[in-house]
Amino acid sequence: MNEEDLQRTLPRKTITCRAILKGWRRKFNKEGRKGTHSYLNLVPVNPGDRIQQVEGVLIKVNSENLDSLKKREEGYHLIDVTSQIITTPKNALILTFIALSPVSSSKKPPIPRSYLKRCLVDFLPEEQERWLQETDFDEAKIDESG
Repeated sequence: MNEEDLQRTLPRKTITCRAILKGWRRKFNKEGRKGTHSYLNLVPVNPGDRIQQVEGVLIKVNSENLDSLKKREEGYHLIDVTSQIITTPKNALILTFIALSPVSSSKKPPIPRSYLKRCLVDFLPEEQERWLQETDFDEAKIDESG
């Protein structure tokens, strides 16, 4: 989640730290509510996958904040990944959202360009390039009008 989206969803919250989640990778295989676009998801890695972990951010939340995030992340399932975080903060419970029903059609809906930009906005240019290389676009094209 980028800083702007964080403030829109959870005003006055801040990113606590970056973290590495092992055993998962990014993939654009979450179909949007109307089925017209693909969105980012986390998927378990396979033994032969080039990418075996993903970097993300940790945000300290309470139960009210978590309810707001659940509304925002409709269509995603909340799972406990505490044991898969490298250097977990002491006594922390680490949760993430994964898609309940990834895109299943052979024709992948496009990824909105505006959404991709939001995914990358908080990264330096060299980090953006690495992020793009480490992300599975699942054959989805980028929708330049979106």
